[in-house]
Amino acid sequence: MLTCDDWDVNINVAIKSGGRLHKKVYAYLFFDVATRHCVGYAWGFEKNTDLFLSALRNTLANSCWQGKAPYELQGETHLVKAVNESILKELFVETTILPKNPMPKYAERDIEVLKYQVFAKDLEYKEYFKGRHYNRREAWRLEKDLQKEVKCFTEIAQIEKFLQNIVDKYNELHPISAELHPDLLPQNPERLAYHLGEVVATTYHNGRVRAKNEEWVFADLEKLKHKRVEVRFWAGEAYVYQDGKFLGKAEKLEAAQVSKLEATEADGKIKGKQLRVQKEIRAKVQSRLSKTERLLIQKNVENKRIGVVGEASSVAHSSPQAVPVVETEEDFYISVYENNKRKSA
Repeated sequence: MLTCDDWDVNINVAIKSGGRLHKKVYAYLFFDVATRHCVGYAWGFEKNTDLFLSALRNTLANSCWQGKAPYELQGETHLVKAVNESILKELFVETTILPKNPMPKYAERDIEVLKYQVFAKDLEYKEYFKGRHYNRREAWRLEKDLQKEVKCFTEIAQIEKFLQNIVDKYNELHPISAELHPDLLPQNPERLAYHLGEVVATTYHNGRVRAKNEEWVFADLEKLKHKRVEVRFWAGEAYVYQDGKFLGKAEKLEAAQVSKLEATEADGKIKGKQLRVQKEIRAKVQSRLSKTERLLIQKNVENKRIGVVGEASSVAHSSPQAVPVVETEEDFYISVYENNKRKSA
């Protein structure tokens, strides 16, 4: 079971970001109820739903799950309820949403330990505390001679290092079990990528999609309805979606050195693989085209124009204004699909 809660981090901050000067930092943390281990967190300058989703993404990508999915989630209303319920139902078998600041929320207990038994006693960050010498909690009281010597975090990297150190020291007190419960179900990476993965909208061309400045091979041409696709990344893998439907995984295509003088034998093998991929895509396209359609490609390959797909007579009399431009047989195949779809509508 996972439990989660937000933390208004009590540190002095003065960071310029997005044209604003930020003086507060918020964190969202997830804990395993059985071991009280912090399994994921995220931080930001605003407390909103994106902060919760970032922490959830960090939690489910944690290697401690060994490919299995947490069974249950316990959260509170003010951030968790803003997330689409269908997302949580797909990621967890059971979800418990409690009112704001309820007593039985286990994450509050764990954050109390993290703040007052780890953070407050860490001498390295004593001068960054955001508190007063007359604070209600003794652990947060500053000595009077330190009032004028309080330091501020001025860089994002400092905050990241601070939170990582505090969480690591907390987890030393609460190590996670190496053996997971045998009844836990395996994770579904396709759904995790759809709901939590990094999204890149791109187009399909010559058996490949380009995302994050890299080429990815996707050979299942028959699954495409049009050329616009979404590539969503999760755990280093690329998953291809179209109109919200999962089509398949894409394989990363290695880049080869284009300079002849600098090219090596390994670059030659990479180029050979790229040519094989193009040949396989071309063979798939040709196997799905009728004899008439192949003839149309041959006749129109010089001016790279095709007519509206149908009988040969209707193609011959199609107006130039309505003729789309295509550069590959793959483009032709997709235009055939789109045209047939319009006819059937």
